[in-house]
Amino acid sequence: MASGDYVSIVTPDDTSYDGFVIALSDAFVLLQNIESWRVDGVRVFPLGQIAEIRHDDVRKGQQAVLEWRGVDRGDRYEWLDLGDFQALFESVRARGVTVVVHDEEVCDLGVVIAATAAAVELRPIDTGGNWEDEPWSVSYDDIWHVGIGDDYSAVLRAYADRTPA
Repeated sequence: MASGDYVSIVTPDDTSYDGFVIALSDAFVLLQNIESWRVDGVRVFPLGQIAEIRHDDVRKGQQAVLEWRGVDRGDRYEWLDLGDFQALFESVRARGVTVVVHDEEVCDLGVVIAATAAAVELRPIDTGGNWEDEPWSVSYDDIWHVGIGDDYSAVLRAYADRTPA
């Protein structure tokens, strides 16, 4: 697997996520997420939470279709720091973007308030598009992957921001 490859990344629960590898580090794989033949943000996968990476003839064929369709691969997310979780979330906090933090059972959506050596603290947005009153803390040990720039979180964030909290 190399930067630019179209792959499926499989998490421990056997869920697969398809996309173009746009960056690799000693800690993470940054995947330009593809949903229904279009870009839908990125996902950051900790290497320890990847059960399998598939880069086979099926994915190579899908990559050819995506390239034929002219899928926009312009946003490379160079501003993301892929050194470790704390650096990752500090770079997200500096941008003020919404994140979706996925663990084994749920996903937490919000903006990063703080990042420590062990956890990220979010100002959460509920599934109805409302800011929650209490911050949430998510331990890095529980994170399977992090979504950034996807339509789901962008819509809920825009809805939450429609009136002051």
